[in-house]
Amino acid sequence: LNISKKQNSNILIDLVRKDDADNLINELIYIYRSLVLIPSKTLINLLNKAAILQCFKCIDKLVEIIPSLADSSDLNKRNFFHHHIIALGKTREQEKAGDKIDLDSGVFYSAVDTPKDQHFIEPFKPIEPYLIDSKGPDGINSLDKPISLDYILSKLPPHLRPSLLKKDIYERTPLHYAAQYGLVQTTKIIIVSLKKWNVWDSNVGIDDLSVWSDKDGLTPLHLAVLGHHPITIKTLWDHVNPNVSCKNPKLLHVAVNLNDSSLINVLLSIKGIDVNYKNAEKNNETAIYIAAKLNLINAAESLLNSSGINIELKESMYGFTPLFIAAIEGYKEMVELLIYKGKANIRALDDSGFAPVEHAALRGFL
Repeated sequence: LNISKKQNSNILIDLVRKDDADNLINELIYIYRSLVLIPSKTLINLLNKAAILQCFKCIDKLVEIIPSLADSSDLNKRNFFHHHIIALGKTREQEKAGDKIDLDSGVFYSAVDTPKDQHFIEPFKPIEPYLIDSKGPDGINSLDKPISLDYILSKLPPHLRPSLLKKDIYERTPLHYAAQYGLVQTTKIIIVSLKKWNVWDSNVGIDDLSVWSDKDGLTPLHLAVLGHHPITIKTLWDHVNPNVSCKNPKLLHVAVNLNDSSLINVLLSIKGIDVNYKNAEKNNETAIYIAAKLNLINAAESLLNSSGINIELKESMYGFTPLFIAAIEGYKEMVELLIYKGKANIRALDDSGFAPVEHAALRGFL
């Protein structure tokens, strides 16, 4: 039975690869006796395969007969769009890594094939949100190649359109995965389609937790930041009403912890992201304070380029400014950067009445 099933699968794959739509349908009818008896999973897998291979005749036929883009047997509650976008993301990562991509292995790309993939695809559950791995920046030359996705969305009948906003078991929409992988064009195509169908509300920020939060409290914007994807961030926010403010100013602190200048620059261009934001949960530390504390030179330089930055804001535990913590830790280059570029006040006093130079001397850094 398993051999027969594998043979049938190979035949279907071969027909998809040849873009032989008529014979694909005939073979499906031969195997399952009727179109209505074909399992949703089979049709979804074949559609994903046809989309990856850009076999448009097969796509047309499959979209015509598929009753639903969701598979009730899918443990992760993912539909076609989830699987296809994850497949695009995995393919792109392989391309960037120089790995060989075998498009003919299996009917479709599994959402989770290896422990490494699982770590990235499943929601992040870190002890400290700043310590999350990334897959690298999206970059100018996006390789997501969403030609088939664009084609499918242009032909999608109204009853299948809600699938594009459906959430999986982790409460993530397909847009979450596009943002997580830094798929710039895919992100744009999804939003443009939602706009065309009048289901995109530009008055709701893409960081609005009440609408876009997943199971771990992460929105597409959060995922794009965590993945080092500045162009994806810009693409997401370009489709939000200019009068809407970002509700998550902590994202700037995440970008600083990642020491990513491109992330910092794009976030500072978003309304609601304040370079002087104080994190009350972290002793009122500012972004530049974090950069100084962790000796993140790239981040500090980007922040100091912001015209509205106040380098003299103190954290609430000891009354330290960024210069204090850099001096205490003995970060010579950071101290010089804060003084010469940031014009930090070297005569400022902390809550105990000590100056930065005294802290440095006490610790043997003079």
